[in-house]
Amino acid sequence: DPATAGPPRPPTDLDAYRRSIVDRETANVRSARPGTRHQALLSAALCLGNLVGGGELDERLAYQLLVDAGTAHIGQGRRCDCTPDKVGKTVQWGIDQGRLRPRTL
Repeated sequence: DPATAGPPRPPTDLDAYRRSIVDRETANVRSARPGTRHQALLSAALCLGNLVGGGELDERLAYQLLVDAGTAHIGQGRRCDCTPDKVGKTVQWGIDQGRLRPRTL
């Protein structure tokens, strides 16, 4: 049942090291507390953007996983002004900036 399947997972063709990086970053975003959510999302986008820039990770995959993790906070109380638009823009900006400092594994 897709409704109870949990957050999306990276495809199995990612090696264990890349998968652990993606899992760690998306978990950090999902578990971020009010007041730290934007920074957690931006930090994760920068990290995955480094891998995108190095050719280690597909940009569409990185974007979708981070947006999915970030949108979990939408509507989570009055201290979160998250909107789908803000989440998407933060993720894209972070990936774009991270790409400027490519990282290879």
